[in-house]
Amino acid sequence: MFVSEDMERALVNVVMFEIHGNMTVNYVKLKGLEASALYKDLAAGKCYHGNALMEAGLKFKSNH
Repeated sequence: MFVSEDMERALVNVVMFEIHGNMTVNYVKLKGLEASALYKDLAAGKCYHGNALMEAGLKFKSNH
């Protein structure tokens, strides 16, 4: 995870080494967020609470 100097934007990278049919749903748990803050996924247009992103994670969907 990369965070901008002003802490206004972050980039999350996920690398999967094994991709196969009927894969389970994967969640990426983030760290170091403000638990009470809202975070927006610009690609999906959805908002998430920091606590949810750290405890449950962000659903990761493979493009394959």
